[in-house]
Amino acid sequence: MTTQDLYEIIDEFSDAAYEKCKEYLFNLLNFEVLSTEQVRRVDFKEKIAGFFTDKGYSKKDIEKLYAKIADGIILRYVSIQGDRGVKYDKRRKALSSQLLRGGCGIDTVLDYAFIFIQECWYFTDAKDYGGNHKTVMDAFSCAPEDFTTVTRLYNDVDKYDFYDTTSPLIGRSKEELYVHTLSAAEKKYLCILNAIFLTRLLQAGGEY
Repeated sequence: MTTQDLYEIIDEFSDAAYEKCKEYLFNLLNFEVLSTEQVRRVDFKEKIAGFFTDKGYSKKDIEKLYAKIADGIILRYVSIQGDRGVKYDKRRKALSSQLLRGGCGIDTVLDYAFIFIQECWYFTDAKDYGGNHKTVMDAFSCAPEDFTTVTRLYNDVDKYDFYDTTSPLIGRSKEELYVHTLSAAEKKYLCILNAIFLTRLLQAGGEY
């Protein structure tokens, strides 16, 4: 998935969906002159393009960093419980393996984002940032309230976990668990993508 795919999603927003996404991301994108009402889709896309350029983020395979951060958040904060939840989480992991390789289409990325945002509702709602919040998933569906989760992730989540292979001078290589502190740019990256993906999911569900 490229930034061009991202812009195509924005172009395909209904007017109501675009207004929602624009209003949500307006302050985050730091429009200094234009008011919310004055921001056209081309202005909105240019701000996003400028963010990717300024921060040195690749405009190709953008799903790779998205999945790395999202996977790490789930790994650090969430313990999925219950048959239904575990089934969905297995689906997320399968999708993640595709995202981390890059070259994914929009639908694959949206499927992943849908599950990721749903899994984050409970631990962010409980403000349980101690790790591995026991989450029983009894329903998976998008609603406008899910923007609350996107906001909580941006405001409150500062770290994610990841595994990496160590190669010691003596002994065998092995997988080690590391903690990464999210930079301000990484938090913004995640928020922008989550907001756009969630808006698209809600529009597909008939919300806008």
